[in-house]
Amino acid sequence: MAVAGRGLPRADLLHFGFEPAASPVLKIYLERAGDFYAGLKYDPQARLLVYDALKWGTELSPVSSRYMCRPEQTETELRRTIEACFQAPGSEACQLALAYLERALQVLPAKQLLMLEVEEAGSVRQSFDLNLYDLEQTVTQWADLIRQTWQLQQPDNQPVETFLQTHGDKVLGHVSAGTGRDGQVFLPCISASLNRRRKQYKFC
Repeated sequence: MAVAGRGLPRADLLHFGFEPAASPVLKIYLERAGDFYAGLKYDPQARLLVYDALKWGTELSPVSSRYMCRPEQTETELRRTIEACFQAPGSEACQLALAYLERALQVLPAKQLLMLEVEEAGSVRQSFDLNLYDLEQTVTQWADLIRQTWQLQQPDNQPVETFLQTHGDKVLGHVSAGTGRDGQVFLPCISASLNRRRKQYKFC
């Protein structure tokens, strides 16, 4: 908790997260909204710290993560950010992650998309988190990519069809992917919610 203590004085917002699973993970995010908006106004090309995060669980020792962002990026820079998260940029997983970005770019220009780069000191983890709320699109509108994501890792399509039927009308929230702290690639992970502030539903 020392990391959270050090980050509190500069934090504007405090978020709590929980991943229910056989080995649940607890999360605390310290958001530096003021730093972000100052950077957006005065130095939009700077690399800014948006969140300090602390994560821990029954099988996860406390880990400190930093969520970095360049407020305004070009399409090329966004693609490079995603490719840098994979040891093999030409891999199927990387190309699928890029497909989510390309779909988002059909709706909003690059400068209106918020992409965070996730890093952890002493870890090989390198991933991105692309915010899709501003697209104001539902899970159903992205069903084709969600199916492709699932089919890369599981032969049984029933779970993904159940997810789409249950949560298809919910607003698409975030998509994240990259290399995990175990050195293994993780495929795009999608979250959705009724709106920005209510319960989120995650599908990985």
